[in-house]
Amino acid sequence: MKKSVVSVLLALLFILSSCSQALTSSGATGTADPKETFAAKTAGTQTQTTSAVSVPESSEEVSDYEPLILENPGNLYSAVDSMTFDFGDGYDELRNDLPKMDGSTSLIPFEAALRAALYGVSAEEAKGFVSHTTTWGALDNLLDGTADAIFTCPLSDEQRERVREYEKESGVKLKEVPVAMEAFVFVVNAENPVKSLTQKQLRDIYSGKITNWKEVGGRDAGIIAYQRNNDSGSQNYMIDFMKGYELTDAPTQYRAGSMKAAMDAMAYNDNAIDSIGYSVYAYAADMYEDSELINFVAVDGVTPNRTTIDDGSYPLLGYNYLMYFDTGDGRLPLLEKFALSDAVQLEAAKSGYVPVKNVNFDFELMQPEAYAGVGAGRERSDEKIAFEYVSAIPDFYLKTIDLGFIKDVELREEIKAFAETALNKQALLPSRNAPYYKILEKNGFVSMTVYTRYDQRLDEDFYDYDGCKYVDCAIWDLETGKKLSLEECFCRGTDIAAALNKAVGTQLMHMATDWGTYYPTIRDFKGLTKDSWWQIDLENVYLDGRNPYVATGVNLSLDGVDPHLMVWNYERRDTDWVYEEFSERNVVLSSRGVKYSALSKNSFAFALLEEDRFENAAKINKYVTDYMAEHFTLKEGDRATEFMNWRGYILAEKYFILNPSANNADYEAFGLDPGYARVIVFDLDSGERIAFDDILPETEKGKIDQEKPMELWMFSENGALVIRYSYEFGEENRISIPAGLLAL
Repeated sequence: MKKSVVSVLLALLFILSSCSQALTSSGATGTADPKETFAAKTAGTQTQTTSAVSVPESSEEVSDYEPLILENPGNLYSAVDSMTFDFGDGYDELRNDLPKMDGSTSLIPFEAALRAALYGVSAEEAKGFVSHTTTWGALDNLLDGTADAIFTCPLSDEQRERVREYEKESGVKLKEVPVAMEAFVFVVNAENPVKSLTQKQLRDIYSGKITNWKEVGGRDAGIIAYQRNNDSGSQNYMIDFMKGYELTDAPTQYRAGSMKAAMDAMAYNDNAIDSIGYSVYAYAADMYEDSELINFVAVDGVTPNRTTIDDGSYPLLGYNYLMYFDTGDGRLPLLEKFALSDAVQLEAAKSGYVPVKNVNFDFELMQPEAYAGVGAGRERSDEKIAFEYVSAIPDFYLKTIDLGFIKDVELREEIKAFAETALNKQALLPSRNAPYYKILEKNGFVSMTVYTRYDQRLDEDFYDYDGCKYVDCAIWDLETGKKLSLEECFCRGTDIAAALNKAVGTQLMHMATDWGTYYPTIRDFKGLTKDSWWQIDLENVYLDGRNPYVATGVNLSLDGVDPHLMVWNYERRDTDWVYEEFSERNVVLSSRGVKYSALSKNSFAFALLEEDRFENAAKINKYVTDYMAEHFTLKEGDRATEFMNWRGYILAEKYFILNPSANNADYEAFGLDPGYARVIVFDLDSGERIAFDDILPETEKGKIDQEKPMELWMFSENGALVIRYSYEFGEENRISIPAGLLAL
């Protein structure tokens, strides 16, 4: 992109941000240019947070930087492309007073496409202001007036009954307007030899008439037919598909509570090869069509893809809808007209939907080029990994950047300049939060990360979190003073995409917030691409707000990557010369090399070690499994709560620590003896169980009563190991142990 164009766009974005501040503080509405009011109109009435960063007076100061929001992951369009649409003056009422919208999670990109077309901004920027509560939650909000309109899949019979009651009481009718085509798809494990089924065979499977795969050309094994929870959009499709047949009542363990879980069942569970499930194409396509784990089932000989959906040859087709009550609100028919306009339908096609009208869009362009970098750093070695690092400065809003611990003044100024440029750039982009910064040092390498967090609630159960809306990262080798490329961060010959895709994909599929709520998913993970919506520092992979998979940016751990592949995990001796004042080392408490297992489907999960990473893992795992089986086996029919899981930590590559995460009442409720819910510690070098006190300094021994069952948490903070523990619900005790005092 030419520098002059970037400058113009930066100036426009600066106007957007400034105008949002002015509108928020003054309360003015409908008087400014519609494009300038975008941030204010889409973000609601939240208060503007004053940035601690000084914003440049002119965009020329950052004109060499392309704003993060300009291009989508496929490089298909930018804000410039969106601005070329000429809508005339017919939609001014929408621009100045957009109805409140909600919908299904899988339709987040559709509303973003509509907002992008309406305000002449990129879909990535628009997506940051979209919040959908789920298929059933959206209808609830439409019925109680919290939402004026919703984007959703077809309603269930139960939902339609509620609508009929509302129509009878209110005297208004529900309008259902198809806005995008949808396909109902069935999925199986990639190793399942059955690639195609007829509609009759599928209905016979889900009505219980066909129970063995050999009856449909597969292996001699029972069919495990997964269903969705009753309040999901996918289950609405299934019930409609099974009309005239009796849908079996699937047991709880075969009812997936989320789209992610439905796909996981076919990909990862113990009986995945014998399982079958279903979803909607818009959600599943970007991961599973070509995945080595999942196959779409061809129905009546036709495989679902955008071409067969667009030309109508795939038989299980439906629609996604715009729904609203015809109350006389003039904005709603206008919203309907706009949702079906060429502009919105084209933007929706670019976001991955099959439009309901022909907009001459080539869906092959939707496949961005995959990242395929090869490591160019040091030679890989199997020597013991060093995990100690210095956290030079904790996360705070920017006030000053203190890099005084680095002796090399020139390098210090280079890192500071990078941070200040990134902070100034992000300060120009639409947000009510000031940028953050984070500095990490690890074994002679330092990373600078600058990021802006989200500033909105996504729904009633999902609050703002440490996700990155915008992010800039860079890594330097303190020994050479060189800023490293991504490839130089990995040992020579490393397939970087394979390493990162596995770590990122696994975390995105299983990740939940601290409150147990999944991140709002647009589509499942297919892989990192050559585009710049993802970056790494010394401990995380950051997917910023442009990422095509999650409705918000997320920070993911590098723990899932083999540590031998990254150059900074090797011990760097005699590096005191690079530091002005060597800070006290943190003790890294990581989950690297930890996996989870359960005694049965109803049991709680407990931590084990990956046996290819630790010499004594098999010995330790046997002890743990036997211990859990002896003391925590549930009675048949009991189902453990998620709060009973046993967490696992690796402390400084020397100890493996397991601790229970529930209080006494949880265990007693299932007839288990909470007296065995104690912290368990193993010495990794010997594989033997040791006392918890053995790792503590003399001053702390005996403080934690190991004879009492407890709930315990461990984390690293300000150069110390922090242990937080409680014997009773609501109680909290805490000890902090400097790293130098631990028995390491």
